[in-house]
Amino acid sequence: MKRDSRRFPQTWLVSWKIVCLIKDVQKPYTSVPSKVRMEKYGEYRDSGTGIAPFLPIVLSASAKGGVTTKIFRYAKLVVKLIIALPVLLVYQFIPLQMFLNVLFKILIGFSTNVQVEGLKKTKIEVQRDYPQKNQIYYCNYTNPLDYWCLSQISRGNKFVVLVAHLKNQVIEFNDNSWWTFALFTLVTTGILPPKATGKGRGFQIVQLDKSLAQKYKDKIVYCFPEGTTSNGKSILPFELDCKNLENHVKFNTVNTISMRISPSHLVTPLPYEDMDSTKYWWKLLLFSSDGNGLGSGGSSGVECKYKISHKVNSSDVRIKLNNDDKYKLIGQSLKKDKKAKFIKVYKGPM
Repeated sequence: MKRDSRRFPQTWLVSWKIVCLIKDVQKPYTSVPSKVRMEKYGEYRDSGTGIAPFLPIVLSASAKGGVTTKIFRYAKLVVKLIIALPVLLVYQFIPLQMFLNVLFKILIGFSTNVQVEGLKKTKIEVQRDYPQKNQIYYCNYTNPLDYWCLSQISRGNKFVVLVAHLKNQVIEFNDNSWWTFALFTLVTTGILPPKATGKGRGFQIVQLDKSLAQKYKDKIVYCFPEGTTSNGKSILPFELDCKNLENHVKFNTVNTISMRISPSHLVTPLPYEDMDSTKYWWKLLLFSSDGNGLGSGGSSGVECKYKISHKVNSSDVRIKLNNDDKYKLIGQSLKKDKKAKFIKVYKGPM
């Protein structure tokens, strides 16, 4: 059977290639200062709203728990791994999406919660209201699981995920690239050198031109116009000229999907250091083993909440992604280039 790009044995190769790319740009970090002096980062806090979109959300001591809680957490994880092992073995030989879905359900209790603007939950029709082919869906960008979350509401349709690179360029991830996207997000948070190509690394840099109309025909187009991750407290100014994308793709309908992952500490506004991204996965596995603020109402598991808005005007995309709260939108100065400067300041000596 032909092996596809979703399989786990290929992940270290992809990870290494992404790491080699990012080393040319910056050396990320994982340490978080115990006491963050807010005045040091005043330049990176929006003056109007007071929001600092690049600061990580750190687990509190109470959420981490004591020795007993930690033992229980590890014991529960071991049980989950034992249960998941047969499914993982089957997936290696029969790499179907359904087996991957089962693995996510067992290991992190992944669930979805979909809302559609203007409709009660009981009135939502999957075939009509979920993402459709030949339409653009702008999304907010916060964490490595964003691609996976989008795949769960695509209903088996082919789709492409775009991350804004420059004003007229995007980073393209095709079907079955969730792991590549996850590693890319963990190590780079979307920030690449201006002349990067991505060739041979599981993604590619694409110029916005007329060829996209045919290339993306009969696909769902998901786009992260911010170009880099934030902590989810606001929507960053767009790096991409959205109107230019719409003109070249030639889809008539523009929509938005506002996504919120729970627990909130899974957002990754800052990159992880080189191959140290395993820390994120351990945190994901361990803290989905109890109910410390996970999922709706503190239930156990990781949950993605979606709010889909249909037929949105291009000028209203940022507001829609910010749940219609225009007063909590941050200013135009806090874009991707400002975040690149913040990373250098943040990892320096306190």
